[in-house]
Parts: sequence; structure tokens; C-alpha cells
Amino acid sequence: MTSFVDDNPYAQPRLVQGYPTLAQHMSSTPEISIFKRFETLNRQNLLYLQAELTSLEKQLRNFEAESTKCDESDPRSQYSRDWEWMTMTDERSTFNPQWKLFLRIRGVLKEYNETLLQQATITSLPKPETYNLNYLQSWLSRPSCGNFPIISPDHTIWKETPPQDLLSLQSPTNSDPFSRWAITSFIPTYHRLLGHHFRDPDPESQTEYIEYNSTKIARVASFISTIVAVVMLIAPVAVLWKISSIKARLGTMAGFTVVFSLLMAGLTSAKRSDIFAATAA
Repeated sequence: MTSFVDDNPYAQPRLVQGYPTLAQHMSSTPEISIFKRFETLNRQNLLYLQAELTSLEKQLRNFEAESTKCDESDPRSQYSRDWEWMTMTDERSTFNPQWKLFLRIRGVLKEYNETLLQQATITSLPKPETYNLNYLQSWLSRPSCGNFPIISPDHTIWKETPPQDLLSLQSPTNSDPFSRWAITSFIPTYHRLLGHHFRDPDPESQTEYIEYNSTKIARVASFISTIVAVVMLIAPVAVLWKISSIKARLGTMAGFTVVFSLLMAGLTSAKRSDIFAATAA
């Protein structure tokens, strides 16, 4: 009998082709944990729950209005003021129709509220980065990688679904423009021209792709941004010390201010108000 498990207890188990290999690749590369939101279906489900609750609430209000017209000898006349009367059972241990309706409303209302909160959470999840989605599409199609591990109708999700209806379980580590540029543009260009000479695919990754750690790249980009910020603080002082003309000094200060604001907009995730405050200071 052939075993799919390596004798080494620390080795990554070799899974069969299909959902297991795709799940394993997603777990080892969290950035490609990309799934469909099913926005339309989720909204449709909420609309149906909302419609059901609207109908049930109308029935409940009719019951309540009828109970106020009953004689005092009728137990229903006490329902709106005495919870114990409303929840009493008859000789067959059966609740009255009004309380049975409210118990049904309680169940639907709980499902509606939970669905609303779930949908709010799903909506807050980020869209996948374009380069991560492109990588996943490429990995699925290459014979040496995923080799179309899924053959059921959902295999087209990552190719045919609009990007706005997809979500990523992992938030991007690169929140500022400079880090995004470094990961999406600089690293691919560097690898194509030079990096492929120095790096080889991980033999245990079961893929021909070479992976770069986006967290480390973002850290290096942050370090470079810090160095640029320090230089922009020192450079104006050094330059202005060499200039004696008042007009030239004013022009130089204006130039450095413009450059500083552009660098803040391009290298950081600062808001417009933060940029205004920094340049004013």
C-alpha cells in the first residue's frame, strides 16, 4: 500500500490533488486566501428575512389590537399587561397563538440580527490585492503547480468573479503607497531582471514560484521612508545656511515644502489633513 506521508515526522504531508492541495497552499501563503463574498445572495437573504419579519410583526400587532377589544373575563385582555397570562398553556400544554407567534418572531429576529452582524463583518474584509489574485489564477492553471486541482463548477470563481465580489482573509501588510509600489512593481521587476539569478523555488513548496516575504519588504520600505524623512529635515537647514539672498531662501523653502508634501503623500498613508499640518509646521 502506498503512503502519502513522508517518514520524516516534521515533513509537510503530501496531500492528494484537489481541495486538499489548494487549502494547503492557501494556509502556507495566507495572502492568497481569497474567497467569494456572494454579495447578491447575502443581500437577498437579508431582504427575505426582513420581509418575513415585517409580515410576522404585522400579524403580532393585529393580535395585540384584537386582545384590547376582549372582555375582562377573557384572558387575552391581560396579554398586553401581564406576561405570565400570555405565556400560560392550556390543558394540552399548548401556548396561545399570540405567544407562539412571538416565539417564532424571536427565532427569525435572532437569525436576522446574526446575519446582519456577519454581513457587516464580511463587508469590512478587504478586497484581494491584484498581484495576489493574479498569482492564484496563475498557480491554479500551471501544470507544475495547481494544475486545475478543482473540476467542479466553482473552479471558475477566481477567474470569472468580479474583484469587488472577492475578499481576502488577510489584511494587506502594505498600507502606504510606497510599500505597495515596492511589492507590486519593484520586486517583480527586480526578480525578472536580477533576482531570479540568486533565488530558487523552495523544494518543499511543491511549486515553481519564488516567494518574497511581503512583511519584510514592507519593513524595508518603512525604513527607507524614515531615512528620507530624516534627510528632508536636515537638508533644508544645510542648504539655507549656504544661501545669503532672502529671495533665494524663500524660494528654496517653498521648494522643500512642496517636495516634503509630495513625499508624505507618496511614501506614507498620511491623510490630507495630516499633510497640511506637517507642511504648516
